[in-house]
Amino acid sequence: MNIIKICPACGSLAIEVELITVKSMLKDNLKAEVDNGKEWHICSGDKCEITYFSNNKKFSKNDIRVLVWYKEQTHEVPICYCSNLTEKEIFDAVKKGCKTIEDVQDYTNKNITETARQKIL
Repeated sequence: MNIIKICPACGSLAIEVELITVKSMLKDNLKAEVDNGKEWHICSGDKCEITYFSNNKKFSKNDIRVLVWYKEQTHEVPICYCSNLTEKEIFDAVKKGCKTIEDVQDYTNKNITETARQKIL
């Protein structure tokens, strides 16, 4: 039986994430606080300050070294962290006539991952 996790701060559904994700997204000075033996989750609440949490540790948006795309109200947030592609860059590309993801890739000179494609579509 799978147990549904919820954010301890806001009650939103949480999504399980890999330990490596938490460690790679945290600011360097906080990485030592990550308990390697725990399950980690990300809060899906767009207005919640909590980003990652385990049973006994929480990290807020301020603890993360990059902006989390769905928790911010700016177009400068990367929607693809691999290529650092922002929503603003996509809007600019469309304004310049790009009609497909491939056009956006060519215009921005950034490859778009499959995960980012799903966010765009």
